[in-house]
This record gives sequence, structure tokens and C-alpha cells, in this order.
Amino acid sequence: MINKVILLGRLGSDPEVKISTKESKFAKMSIATSERYKDKSGEMQEKSQWHNIVCWDSRLADTIEKYCKKGTLVYIEGQLETRKYDKDGETRYTTEVILPQFKGQLKLVGGKPSGESSKTSNTETTEDIPF
Repeated sequence: MINKVILLGRLGSDPEVKISTKESKFAKMSIATSERYKDKSGEMQEKSQWHNIVCWDSRLADTIEKYCKKGTLVYIEGQLETRKYDKDGETRYTTEVILPQFKGQLKLVGGKPSGESSKTSNTETTEDIPF
């Protein structure tokens, strides 16, 4: 079976980096992807979709914390995960793109963030991130 998501979009706000109950750093962020098309009258339209991203790789969460800010263009490879939770006695569902440890990927795309060179992190490697 295959569960793979590839997205290229911009962060809608600064990422939230937190420490889990297992004392591991993780990151949460939201990115927007857009599609442009012509409607029936020939007018150009743009439709945006928002995606919730959760990164469980602590090394990658460090990179996100240092280099990702609102508006950063990112390339993400991860997997879809739907979970359910109860809120006020009502069962709710949420679907997120998960970057699991050693299986996800995040690349910063485009210009140099904060005067730095462009960074790439791939959680499939075991090498130190060179920065």
C-alpha cells in the first residue's frame, strides 16, 4: 500500500515547535497551495487549499524552527493521517500531513531565508544536517 503526499506551498503563519510528552521536539504548521483556472466566463480564478502539517522528526523540527517563517515556500513529502478526538462530548475528525521520523521530507524553496543560503533537509538520511 502507498500513502504519500507531495505538496509545494507557503506557510500561512510561523510554525509552532513544541516538546512532546516523550521529551521529543515536534513542529506543527499550516501551508497553502493554490490552483489557478479560468471560469465559464473566461475570468481567471484562484482556489487555495490549506493543509495542516505535523513533523515528528526532532532534527527536522529544529530546522523548521530555525528557517521556516510565515510566507516561506516549502516542498513537503509525507503521509496522510486522520485521527479522531472528542470535544465537548462530540467526536471530531482531523486529517493532517505527517512527516514521520526518517520517512518525511522538507525542502525550503526559492530565495535565501534571513540572509542564509537555501537549506534542504531529508529525514531519510542519518547524516548530520550541514548547518
